[in-house]
Formats: sequence, structure tokens, C-alpha cells
Amino acid sequence: YERRRTIPCGGIWGVQDRIASTRGGARLATMLDADLVVLSGVGHAPIVERPNGVVRALRSWLVEVDARALGVP
Repeated sequence: YERRRTIPCGGIWGVQDRIASTRGGARLATMLDADLVVLSGVGHAPIVERPNGVVRALRSWLVEVDARALGVP
């Protein structure tokens, strides 16, 4: 029995994260069939360290998700 997620899933990771590596983030995203946005110059708390960068990343991701839902390449 294969259970597929029907809602979009994404994560934002900081390149300088000393607690959880970007490699670990990529593995998690693969396991969850999720999108992953990796931000440079950011550690373990992207929303605290670069809130505007996180908002830009989320907006961009939401546009992509919307386009996929509408079947736009």
C-alpha cells in the first residue's frame, strides 16, 4: 500500500546550519517528496536570521506550487 501526499510540502534550510546539515535536509525532502529551498548566509533559524529572505522564498515557492496545480510548465 503506497500512500501519497496530496498537498504541497516544502522546507527552508540554512546552508550554515550546524545542527542539521543541508544534506540531511535534502534527504528529508526526498523522503517526504517535498520541495526544499536552501538559503545561503543562514544557519538553523532562517526565519529569525533572514525573515525577508524566508518570505521571498515562500512567495516564490507558492507561485510554483500554484503553477503546478494549474498544470503550467
